[in-house]
Amino acid sequence: MRTYFSQTLGKNVARTILLVVSVAFVLTACMYQQANAWRGSNGKNSGRNRAEETGWGGNPCGDSRFLSYPCAVFWLSNPGSSYLSEAGSTPDNPIWVDWNATKLRANIRGSWNTQFSSDTHIYSLFSIGGGGRNVRVLNLNGHKDSNGSIFFDRGHRSGHGIWWWINSNDQLELEIDINGVAKPGGPAERVRFNGTSCLARKFGNIVKTYSGKSINCDTEGTNFWLRRRAKPQGWDVNGQTYAVAKSGSGYTSYKNYKNSQPDGWGAINHASDQPTIGSGELARFSSNLRNVELPGYGRQELELKINIKNTFFRNYHEVVNCERQNWNSCGSDTKIVVWRGADPPAKTQCSGQKYRSWDTIFIKPDALSLYSYDDDCLGMRIPSDGSKIGWYVCQKVAWYWNTSIDHVWDNSVPACFVVKSTFDLIPKIGDGSTSIGATNQDTQIDAPSIIQNEGGILRNIGVDWGTYDFKIPNSVIQSAGGESAVTAIFNQIFNKTSSGSLRYAEVDFGSIVHACEWMKGNPDLHAYVPDCNTLAGAIVSALSSGGNQVNNEKLKTTGAQVGDLVCRTMTIRHYNWGTRAGGDTHRRVAYPKCYRIAKKPSVQVWGNGIRVGSNSGVVTGLPAAQYTRSSIITAMSSLADSGQLFGSWGEYGMTTPQNGVIRSASAGGLSGVGAGAANASTSTEATRNNLSFANAGIPGGGYGKWGMIPAQPNIGGQFTSNVRNHAGNVSLGGMASGVYNATARVVKISGEVGAGKSIIIKSAGTVIIDGNITYAPSSYHKSSDITQLVIVASNIIIRNNVTQVDAWLAATPNKNNTQDGIVSTCEVDETPNLTAIRARGVNYANGLNANTCNQQLRINGPVLARELQLRRTFGSDRRGAGDVDGYNDPAEIINMRADAYLWAANYISNTTGNITTDYTIELPPRY
Repeated sequence: MRTYFSQTLGKNVARTILLVVSVAFVLTACMYQQANAWRGSNGKNSGRNRAEETGWGGNPCGDSRFLSYPCAVFWLSNPGSSYLSEAGSTPDNPIWVDWNATKLRANIRGSWNTQFSSDTHIYSLFSIGGGGRNVRVLNLNGHKDSNGSIFFDRGHRSGHGIWWWINSNDQLELEIDINGVAKPGGPAERVRFNGTSCLARKFGNIVKTYSGKSINCDTEGTNFWLRRRAKPQGWDVNGQTYAVAKSGSGYTSYKNYKNSQPDGWGAINHASDQPTIGSGELARFSSNLRNVELPGYGRQELELKINIKNTFFRNYHEVVNCERQNWNSCGSDTKIVVWRGADPPAKTQCSGQKYRSWDTIFIKPDALSLYSYDDDCLGMRIPSDGSKIGWYVCQKVAWYWNTSIDHVWDNSVPACFVVKSTFDLIPKIGDGSTSIGATNQDTQIDAPSIIQNEGGILRNIGVDWGTYDFKIPNSVIQSAGGESAVTAIFNQIFNKTSSGSLRYAEVDFGSIVHACEWMKGNPDLHAYVPDCNTLAGAIVSALSSGGNQVNNEKLKTTGAQVGDLVCRTMTIRHYNWGTRAGGDTHRRVAYPKCYRIAKKPSVQVWGNGIRVGSNSGVVTGLPAAQYTRSSIITAMSSLADSGQLFGSWGEYGMTTPQNGVIRSASAGGLSGVGAGAANASTSTEATRNNLSFANAGIPGGGYGKWGMIPAQPNIGGQFTSNVRNHAGNVSLGGMASGVYNATARVVKISGEVGAGKSIIIKSAGTVIIDGNITYAPSSYHKSSDITQLVIVASNIIIRNNVTQVDAWLAATPNKNNTQDGIVSTCEVDETPNLTAIRARGVNYANGLNANTCNQQLRINGPVLARELQLRRTFGSDRRGAGDVDGYNDPAEIINMRADAYLWAANYISNTTGNITTDYTIELPPRY
């Protein structure tokens, strides 16, 4: 009994029939000479070349005695068929198609003979037109010249003799309308279509007839015979493929990608991007074949050839296009898993006779042949390098009904997984900190936009990101209740936390595109973003794990005023696998990184008047950690702006220890305004510390001709005789000259020192200067007439209302409390908490703002301390003509005038006050 495919599979068979049967038919050919040059001795075009006489008979282009020009023939055949096949040439040798086929796919190819010994490359012009069947060329790409003419390559003749026949590998793929031709089960009928061709050459991108001129081309068109099979009878084969995904402790079966399989297996539907599989995992599939009875027919065992293949596709569109095609040429990294039947491949993914055999498979009526997911070799391992993320991995089973020579391979609808990634993208600005930083006006801040990937590799998936800058005016901040209120709102809205503790908001933008629009439309945020703009945006399709910087544009503070906040945020669309669809409107928005526009006050040192920190003299053996911190270093660093630094106006003006060695910070490299000022961040230390004196050996040992800088002197140790105790606070007005020991734990000092008086105040506790200290006006006739005040204490605190201190300030730490030795230039509290003051060695700015300690302070006298806390906030925003950086108005001026030197020389030597000059040496102003 001959069996056929069922009616339900007829359309599929029509599309695959072309892989088996073939037809050879002369279309036509043309040449430079008369048409009879194609004819043989019998006066007819025999249509076959010499190499094909066995299959056809007769000379291809006629008798060679009359043929001296190039000739060629064309063949209409099916893909994969024999080149010599004669199917379709006669009614007795037709092309067979399924009973309900409407289209036939065929190829046009051919051979040619140059008749010359020279090198020649021949093409063929092909045309379809006029009456007859509808014919469409499927592979126009590479077969259409710049004039729109259709052509294909016949081949290249390399000059080895006149009888050299070439079978070109090139061909045209046609789709021919056969609708209405021949009845199912009836006789063959002729199909005619107007397909003609001419022998041609290629000139650049133009294909022309062989001579380049108009010649006599064939006009008869093309004919072949076609016959239809009868409607199906007997038995049918049902083949199914399932994707089987891990689900908890078990597995879930998914239908094929069209969701068209029956529910008998309990398989569930899935979207075009489901189910998913991860990189490095094994995609499992199950395929089966069933012998299905057709009603009204007997029961019969079927013999089948089968194969199962796995492959990758780049996208869903490729899956659809390649569903019925041979996956060896339509797919990527295709693996043959199972093969049963003739000519099995040398190797299949599953080894052994169970899955690779010359034998066909027999399926009894209603029986099922199953290839189950629990056999690992039937699956497809996903590369672990992420190269297939976003791709589809699919399986299908194909079969051939071996008992009917007229049938071709059919296959199941593929089942597929989508290779997913566990990428999880979090937006952050800079380090992702939620704290508010500080900067000054007209600066640029490093605030890079970073996509933090806390999951797997992102590849082949586009991710949108955008960066947005906005400013919150100080007036808005104050009306909201201060910065703490702004932070509270941010904490409420940006309340998502990643595994890395980054904060962000997760928002459905809807029709909104930019974060500025979203923030302005948010009822809690809109008041804080009156000024917002889009900085940058782009799409990335590949990200590694960890931080991926996508924009390093600096955050600018142009136009912002003291007290304003300048902020930056960024958004990400398609931040995880579930949101990667092109139309997704969800965004993750980074917690804004904000910077307060603050004052950055400067200090000016006039004269040689500051020594901070000491490894000896003040406290012998003091640990390095106690004296290496110095706000002098902090202050000088904070002066950097536009590549300039400002420091002492005298050399050796400020000295601080570094790792136990005292180094000078001199005016040679730090002072100055304008283009000529040195930049300490790029200059070498030797350049920064060049002094007016030869200063060889920095920092190794010698400090120029003046030798080593000695240890910081013990100022209090100079005043040990005739000391009188003084109880309570000190009012300097009317106080007599002398050395006083203040006995209270906390002593307040203020007032005017009388003319010509020398007063030394010593305290084992803390001295608070709670009012201005000045020297009474006087005229000096000799050094002993100079007025001077020396304050020596464990700590010296200057209140915020004080604007002038005429005194020596020496803060000497007690040997029992090495945290002391602090001079603080501003405190608001009437009774300062020493624990808090000592803690400011880490952050001198604690408790300060633009409106606190904002009066300028001038200290006229030397300052010696373990730690100098410069806490005045005056200046930096008081910019006028010629003061582009705001440093013409320092917060503190420390001025060691010449009168201090003269007084000290007289006091220590106890002379009459007369100073004489022994000799002078003039030195160069700059080394």
